[in-house]
Amino acid sequence: MIIGLGYKAGVGKSTIAQIISETFGFKRFSFSELIRSEINEAVAKQGFVFRFIYPDTLIINNETIKLDPFAASDVYRILTQIIAKYPNKVALTGGFLYTVFDVDDKILLQFWGFNYRRKKDENYWIKKFKEIYNPGENYIIENIRFPNEAIMIKELSGIVAKVVLVDNEGKELQLLNDARLTDHQTETALDNYEFDITLFNYYGNLEKTKEEVIAKIAPYVKRTEKDIKQESQINETVQKNENRGNILDKMDNKENSIKEERTEEETTAFISRRGRRQ
Repeated sequence: MIIGLGYKAGVGKSTIAQIISETFGFKRFSFSELIRSEINEAVAKQGFVFRFIYPDTLIINNETIKLDPFAASDVYRILTQIIAKYPNKVALTGGFLYTVFDVDDKILLQFWGFNYRRKKDENYWIKKFKEIYNPGENYIIENIRFPNEAIMIKELSGIVAKVVLVDNEGKELQLLNDARLTDHQTETALDNYEFDITLFNYYGNLEKTKEEVIAKIAPYVKRTEKDIKQESQINETVQKNENRGNILDKMDNKENSIKEERTEEETTAFISRRGRRQ
C-alpha cells in the first residue's frame, strides 16, 4: 500500500511520515531527498548548480536549455530571490552562476525539482519512484505536490492525505515560513484536489498528533491488498456500467428519433394517399 502526503510546505509532512513509518512499518520515500542527491552530484561534477544567461538560456547539469518567455521570467524571479538570500554565492559572469553550499536551500529545491526536471518531463519524479517501487512493500511518500503524483498513488491502490497544521483546538494555523516561494506551483498545484483524508498536525503536541494519525490511518492499513484491488475493480465496473448506460441512452434516443421521423413520414404519406382518393 502507498500513502501520499500533501502538500504545503511547513505543515509537518515529515513528522506525519515518521509516525506512520514507525507505527505501521511503512518505508519512507521523499522526492526532496532525490532532488538533494541530484544537486550534490551536479555540484561534485561541475562545481556549480546552474548558470542563467539573460534573457532565455539556462545551463544546468551540463545541459543548455532554451526557455520560453514565461519560463525565463519564472527562472529570473527565482534567481532574484536566491541572489538576495545568498549574495556571496552568486557570481555575475555573463549570467548568474549560483554555487550552492546549502543543499537544503528550499528555493533551490523548488527550482531543481520543478523548473528544471518537471519542465523537461512532468513524470520525471514519478518514474524515479517506480524505479524503486516494490508492490510487496508499503510506502509513505511525504511530499506529494502535483495532480499526476496523486494519480499515480491512486492507480497503485493507495490513498492521498492532506496534512494541515492546527492548534490544540483544531484551528488551522498560518504556515510556518521555511523560506520557499509560497506562490510557486509546487505550493499551489493541489489547491483544488480532493484528498482522501485530512490529517491534523497539532503544533507543539506530538502525542495528540500521533493519536490523530494512527486513528485515521489504521483502517486503511488493515485493509488487505486484495480488498483494495476488489474495490478498484468494483469502481471500474461501476464506471463501465455508467458508460454503457450512457451509450444505451444515446442509442434509445437515436432509435426514438428515427421512429418519430418514420411516423411523420408515414403520416405524410397517408394524408397524401387520402388526398389523391378524394
